[in-house]
Amino acid sequence: MKKIALILCAALVLGVCCIPAFAAEDRAVQTVRALGIMVGDNHGNMNLEQKVTRAQFAKMLVAASPLKDTVNKNGAAQSVFTDVRSTHWASDYIRIAASQGYFVGYTDGTFKPDKNITLEEGCTAVLRVLGFDSSNLTGAFPTAQLNKASSIGLRDGMTLSRGDVLLRSDCAQIFCNMMTAKNAQGKVHATELGYQVINGEVNYTAAIYGNMNGPYIAKAGDKIPFTPSLIYRNGEESKSAALSENDVYYYNSDIGTALIYTEKVSGKITAVSPNSKSPTSVTIAGKTYQIGSSDATYALSSLDGDITGKTATLLLGIDDAVVGVLTGSSVNSVYYGIVQSVKKEASADGSAEAQSTLTVFCTDGAARTFSIPKTYEFTAGKLVSVSVNGSGVTVSAIADKTLSGKVSGDGKTFAGYMLEENARIIDTAVDGAAAAVKVTDIAGKDITASSVRFYTLSDQGRIKDLILNDTTGELWTYGYCTSAAQNGITLLVNGERKTVQGSFTVGVGGVAVRGTEVRQMTGVTVTSLSASSLVAENVEYAIADTVQVYLKQGNDIMKTTLSQINTSEYAVTGYYNPFTGASGRQIRIIVASKY
Repeated sequence: MKKIALILCAALVLGVCCIPAFAAEDRAVQTVRALGIMVGDNHGNMNLEQKVTRAQFAKMLVAASPLKDTVNKNGAAQSVFTDVRSTHWASDYIRIAASQGYFVGYTDGTFKPDKNITLEEGCTAVLRVLGFDSSNLTGAFPTAQLNKASSIGLRDGMTLSRGDVLLRSDCAQIFCNMMTAKNAQGKVHATELGYQVINGEVNYTAAIYGNMNGPYIAKAGDKIPFTPSLIYRNGEESKSAALSENDVYYYNSDIGTALIYTEKVSGKITAVSPNSKSPTSVTIAGKTYQIGSSDATYALSSLDGDITGKTATLLLGIDDAVVGVLTGSSVNSVYYGIVQSVKKEASADGSAEAQSTLTVFCTDGAARTFSIPKTYEFTAGKLVSVSVNGSGVTVSAIADKTLSGKVSGDGKTFAGYMLEENARIIDTAVDGAAAAVKVTDIAGKDITASSVRFYTLSDQGRIKDLILNDTTGELWTYGYCTSAAQNGITLLVNGERKTVQGSFTVGVGGVAVRGTEVRQMTGVTVTSLSASSLVAENVEYAIADTVQVYLKQGNDIMKTTLSQINTSEYAVTGYYNPFTGASGRQIRIIVASKY
């Protein structure tokens, strides 16, 4: 398989929350996630508040050891412990850890895989991987192990004491510290595993990208060949691994990660370098893009005659490298969407005439950049149609065109019209924020005229494109505010703590965030609860598929599941976003407190 030719060292920081106002995800979590030491659940959540078992720690330990690539290489093996069958999910990790002396069992021949692991047990196992044994330690267990762990930095950033049970957040810190700690031979552990360390930190972006398969250009119906636990769409964390035709994608199944790029650039080619036969870069309206695949090189070099002046669509991947090139009749298209940004570009020939590059989020869910003359004046949030053909690019403003009514439960009709089977639907906001919407997201919902900005009909009179007005609630990210101060707030987002810097008029409770905007959600007292809806104050509310459920006990709050709470044992509060259309006012946050 092809590997990525261009390695990003710093341009794209993975693990950053998709809300620009949030501080970056904890460096330790980024590192262990990127190196495959710890991975998220099926939804990509790291569940940092959960306690860790000995079996789970054994898996992390092997993934952080020189034997990280040997798991399952020799097939199933007989377990050495009476309570760990060969069919146990962690049997191979436990076998490797035990055979290398990283982990030991109990005198009765058991391993106790489901027992929670303590600070001293975890530190002892990590020290053994680093080559420290009794000859390197002074004193008795566990004081000697804890002191050594502190002296080499394993406990940096931690406040745990002897006997405390490790949480997943603690494990992230320990293993991140382990990577930059020196082993018994005085060598930095990460470098012994083949990773790059810069200024005392693991270059985890290089570790990810250096082992990615790709780039690939999606054809109609293509899918990522596995179910990724971590998905980045155009550099931001995403829940959807769906591919559209001509999307660029990469993946690494070992760490369960997929990168998807939907960004495309259309316009007239003004230059190629060093020549049209072997181009390494291409320029459209003053901006130069590096060629990132042999397919793109071939597509440009195979053009007949002079390349300059021809209209093309560039398919962009990592670091805006050109992965594919559409030319000729394949660029003839009409797009509808919302302007997300406008940037003035200098003319390629140095003349006073300038071009504008317009980024439009189109109804097919792709963000496209178009080069247009400076005479066009558009701003973020404006709805436009874009026509691309051999003559160039034409952008026109489109007026609002509304509809109202109920979407049928099967998602086939809306406001008296049939919906195309593959109707292209996006939700948008006045600031240019946009997201693709599946018809199932609005099935059965009442949609008012103020919630629809534009639509088109096919030749058969069916709805083909539909642009909504902040209707679904999907343009916001939701969290539970645990504390608020003058200089910022702390949130739980899918169980992980995030910080938002700035002054906001919100307090403890559900909050909705978009860009730099933070708003308090509306809380309602729940009287009855089911898997898909709840009743509060005699009103029934739908529960979002992505609802976050938290259990609050005193000052402690942890993520849980809907099935773990009921209104007879808990005081339950549900939170919805009142700043969206009615169809988006689903319950996004549920907090249960013991009576």
